[in-house]
Amino acid sequence: MLKEDRVKPENYIYNLLIAATANVGYTKKAFQLFNQMKKRGLKVTGATYTSLFNACAKSPWKSDGLTRATHIRDLINQNAYVLNQSNYHAMIKGYKISIHFQ
Repeated sequence: MLKEDRVKPENYIYNLLIAATANVGYTKKAFQLFNQMKKRGLKVTGATYTSLFNACAKSPWKSDGLTRATHIRDLINQNAYVLNQSNYHAMIKGYKISIHFQ
């Protein structure tokens, strides 16, 4: 359908896919989708960051989750994005779980 109708997915669709992969612990896939989203020039929203931090929290490899959470936090600082309550909650959860199991 994408090729036939030449419809490009919007950030809403990417956010849904990132959230779905994050909820089942597919951290690598969530970050691949995030990178595709950025390459397409789509706007990264608070929901995107929340889902990525949730992916870090549910990652089966806790050291990888911690590394990725730190990377996302650095991106947020570089872009001067102001975090909301949901973002902070997910970030704390990601760090807490990743550090607790090391």
